[in-house]
Amino acid sequence: ILGRQVFSPRDVAIGDLEMVMSINGKPAQSARSSAISGHPVRSLVQLCELLAERGLSLPAGSVVLAGAATQAVAMEPGMRVELAVERLG
Repeated sequence: ILGRQVFSPRDVAIGDLEMVMSINGKPAQSARSSAISGHPVRSLVQLCELLAERGLSLPAGSVVLAGAATQAVAMEPGMRVELAVERLG
């Protein structure tokens, strides 16, 4: 989990956290982390399974983006996008 504070996955139940995406300082969309493949860890497991099928593995220290919980937003130059996640910041 990346952010200003360090959290162990054992200390935070990441399966159902509220997430709010803001664009230019205004809330634009919100969703729960359970919208990511039912649980964000599930998408990590799926990635590892796909890699294993190809004889590959996920290197230690890799940063993995679990997936999207909200609809995609078209980016424009100068946009400031932030995601606030319950308990994580």
